[in-house]
Parts: sequence; C-alpha cells; structure tokens
Amino acid sequence: MSLTLEKCRFSLLEAINQYSDDSTISYRLLDQYIEEYRVKWFELEFNKFNKVVPNVYYQTLSCLDIETVDIAECCSTIVGCDILRTKEEVPGIISLADGELIAKVSAVGIYNIPFQLIKYENLEYFGEGRYEKNRIGAFYYNNRIYLWCKEKFNYSLIEKISMRAVFRYPSEAGRFSDCSNKPCWGPDTAYPLDERIWNYVKNDILANEFKIKLSTPEIVSTSNAKTGVPINPNENTQ
Repeated sequence: MSLTLEKCRFSLLEAINQYSDDSTISYRLLDQYIEEYRVKWFELEFNKFNKVVPNVYYQTLSCLDIETVDIAECCSTIVGCDILRTKEEVPGIISLADGELIAKVSAVGIYNIPFQLIKYENLEYFGEGRYEKNRIGAFYYNNRIYLWCKEKFNYSLIEKISMRAVFRYPSEAGRFSDCSNKPCWGPDTAYPLDERIWNYVKNDILANEFKIKLSTPEIVSTSNAKTGVPINPNENTQ
C-alpha cells in the first residue's frame, strides 16, 4: 500500500506518544520536517550520475494553463519572437548531477506528443540541427516551464500542458488541479517516497527534532544540523 502524508504524520506521532486528538504537535510542523528530510535523503541516495530514480517519486501536473510572452523575458541572446510559458509558477524541481528531474512535458488534448526536453543554457542552440527546426523544446527556468520552437509555430494550437517531475516539496502540487478540477495531490493520496527511504527520514526526524533514537540508518547521515524554519509546535494548523 502506498505511503501517504497522513500515514507519515501518524507514524511520527505514534513514535513520540502524541497519537491522539489532543496532540500538541502541529501537522504543519510535521509536514515541514517530512518534506525537508525527504529532500536530504533523496539527494544522498540518488545524486549520482546515471542513478535511476524510481517512478514513485514523480508527480504529474496534468492541466497547466500557458501564455505567450516575448522571448526576451527569459533569453537576452534571442530577440523578436514569442515563447510560451506556464501562467503560474510550478513547484520547485529537484536538480541532481544530471540536471532537473523532469520526465515529460506535453500538450493536453489532440496535440499531445511529448516535447523535447532541453536545458535552459542550450536554448540558443536548439533548432539548429537539420531535423530540429520544427521541433518544440521544453525547459525549466525561473520556476516556470517554457516552450520554444526555432521556426514559426502556431502557438494557439497549444492551450494547456502537462508535466511530470520530482518536486522538492510534494505538497505544492496540491495547489493545482487536473482538467476535471480535482486536486493533483492531497494528504490522503500517494506521497512520492518509498518505504526504505521513509525509514531513514523518520529515524532522522526522531533523532534530530525529537531526540529519540530508534535505529541507525545504513547510510551515514550528515551532521545534526536542523532543517527548515522553526515553527511553533503548538500552532495546530491542519
């Protein structure tokens, strides 16, 4: 059965004997610990060249609105043409040694062929190849997804896009809805974390934030430095 954020919360509460309706520990505080330590252990485990990231870590935003802007908005070396970008900033994406962890960007609807993923720093060279002139490239820049084609393209054919990526803070996907207006994520839906890494995350939180030591993770943790901005434990925001 998939992990959910709710299950992770209750697992921590049970470990610190706060598993009751009158718990003084804020869900907001627990969520912050879970997300910050997830990033830490994810990077320790997967920040290696050619290391395969399991599918469980990827989340999909399936109905992102886009808008047309001048390309000068994101690139000073190319002028006089338009480019598409998401209207809203998307959640931060984890970047490892191989770059940002984006699996796919595609249009929603009839024209749903995946776009070619490119790096922002290679933008001015994209489309120079013999078979690339009419291709649409997708890249991540300033917390948005951009679409760019070297040749003139009727951007009005693309109204919405979807993307699949590993987000730094999974809960931010809850700000978005699919094309049926259903939230893309919630505390009771699958959380992008596997059971093995969750055990490291949980033990690290208990040891560093609640001074409870259960078992030592197989991977050596970095120092006992705290993560995140302190939040009042009695602020019971749910």
